[in-house]
Amino acid sequence: MPKFKVLPFFFSLVSPFTALASQPALEEVIVSADFRESSWLAAPVSVSVFDAQATKKRAATHLEEMLNTLPNVNFAGGSNRARYIQIRGIGERSQFKEPINPSVGLLIDGVDMSGLGSMATLFDIEQVEVIRGPQGTRYGANALAGLVKIKSVAPSIDQTSNLALSLGNYGSHSLSLASGTTLDQQGKLSVRLALQEQQSDGFYSNKTLNKDNTNGRDELSARFQ
Repeated sequence: MPKFKVLPFFFSLVSPFTALASQPALEEVIVSADFRESSWLAAPVSVSVFDAQATKKRAATHLEEMLNTLPNVNFAGGSNRARYIQIRGIGERSQFKEPINPSVGLLIDGVDMSGLGSMATLFDIEQVEVIRGPQGTRYGANALAGLVKIKSVAPSIDQTSNLALSLGNYGSHSLSLASGTTLDQQGKLSVRLALQEQQSDGFYSNKTLNKDNTNGRDELSARFQ
């Protein structure tokens, strides 16, 4: 066999390994919403995870702005924010339509906020995990269809602060501030406070009332650890 016919076959085997070797190592993502913490790839459930960097890239300030990017996840608003969450078609749609139980659990820093998704703001958030499938063994009836777990940035011995200001159309603006410090020299007691205020006129125009702010927003959220 001529030598020039062997070379292309040789390089077709070597080049994929060369490409794989040049790729940077992926950062390990830990899922904490299951019974035991595990790697994202090793988790025995269908789970989606996004961190503060993903939230920043999308300029998301509320959970609803990230849920619409996830497969098999929907939401409905009892007001002008997503309050009710459905996973794989199962979940509460309003406070008047059965089933009354939320079916999709919402945990914010370990506190059960199921059915109250309108308070799920994303400022100063470390990670959000969305698990599809029944989680009732650990979280009860509120998580029969799945679970959404929001984890804020934890207090640390380092003094850190974060300030954000945003402006938008329809009179939208927000001001957010987070700060944390340690209260003793040994670093055994640390605190962190996050505040966020958002206001908007909304984009609905009510010709009957002659108003353009009938779906406006005036929100103030605070987290303290």
